[in-house]
Amino acid sequence: MELNHAHMGQYLDKFFKVTEQFLSRNNEDEEDKKVAQFSIELWSILCEVEVNNAKNPLSGNRRPSIIRNFNWQGLATILLNGL
Repeated sequence: MELNHAHMGQYLDKFFKVTEQFLSRNNEDEEDKKVAQFSIELWSILCEVEVNNAKNPLSGNRRPSIIRNFNWQGLATILLNGL
C-alpha cells in the first residue's frame, strides 16, 4: 500500500462507493462479505499510513495526505451501520 499511496487519492470516492454498497447489504453471500471486509481493511491501512506519515514528518517516505479532506463522517456512519 505504501508504494501506491500517492496514486490512490483520485480513487477515494470510488472506494467509498464500493464500501457503502457492500456494507449496506445483508452480506448473506460469502463474496459480499469478503468485499466488505477488504473495503474495511483498505480504509484501515490508508489511515495507518496517514498516521505514520504524521508521526514521522522527517521520514524519507513522507507522502502528502490523500485523506485529509475526505468525508470521514459519511464513512464512519457507513462503517458503524454495516457492523
